[in-house]
Amino acid sequence: MRNYLSRAPERRHEFVSESALDIQSSPDLSPEETFEQNQTIALLEESISELPENMREILLLVGFDELSYEEAATLLTVPIGTIRSRLSRARIALREKLRQKGLSLEK
Repeated sequence: MRNYLSRAPERRHEFVSESALDIQSSPDLSPEETFEQNQTIALLEESISELPENMREILLLVGFDELSYEEAATLLTVPIGTIRSRLSRARIALREKLRQKGLSLEK
């Protein structure tokens, strides 16, 4: 039985040099990328919280909750045009707040 286990194909391992690791990439973020992402999220949350309530509300409904303009208009009982204009102003205000904090969302 012992010889069978040591010769079983699923129990054999091929040893390669450490250079084989160079071609393997991790799907995880590096520690630096994780730190940057956490900083960006913190600045984004802070900036959103500083917006006036009506801007923050529409940004979260459309951007985070993924409601359509029509659904948001129904929920807030305002015309779709109001949703569009509030969302546009909220996005501009958010970009400006982030820019003031040294963060640009433009790629």
